Amino acid sequence: MLGEEEKKEIISTNNDETTTAATTATTTTTTTVSETAVVDKDEEAIDRDMVESREVMNALFSTRKPKDGWAGLSSGLKSVVKGTAAGVASLIAQPIVGAQQDGARGFVSGLGTGVASIVALPLMGAAVGAYQVSRGLVNSAEAMTASYQGKIWDETKREWYYYYLNKEWEDILKEEKERESANANNTTNLDNERPVKDR
Repeated sequence: MLGEEEKKEIISTNNDETTTAATTATTTTTTTVSETAVVDKDEEAIDRDMVESREVMNALFSTRKPKDGWAGLSSGLKSVVKGTAAGVASLIAQPIVGAQQDGARGFVSGLGTGVASIVALPLMGAAVGAYQVSRGLVNSAEAMTASYQGKIWDETKREWYYYYLNKEWEDILKEEKERESANANNTTNLDNERPVKDR
């Protein structure tokens, strides 16, 4: 049989082990939560960078659907010229910005970035250009067929559609009625106001 002292020592040891296990579990949970938060922040930063990169690419290179082969060729040539110009500008600007921010070390870093840009951006422009030319050539058959069918190219939606004069006339009349009703409401509000005497 165990004495009173031995029972207290066993209970004390068990409590210490339980406290240590609970502390370890809490620390592990906190570490896991912290690591998850860091990973979530990294993923958010990556997502923001991707969105920003897409916006820059869309601003630099046009990937809108070309109407036909000529539109594809035009878009392709613009992409090549824009890529080359951006590469040259980057080669000039990156070392200057780097030197302003970090001196000689920044200049060398900027020069490396500029050299990479002058290679990558024209290649990217050529790739987008080839893509646009091929899309234009593919769309040429559709353009000939649509033009023969009497369709018109919509520059905004970038698609062929049938033009109906009656439908457009109805749309114009509808817009005029909306404008007249809006003007009538404005004049009604002005008529309901009391005139103010000037002193």
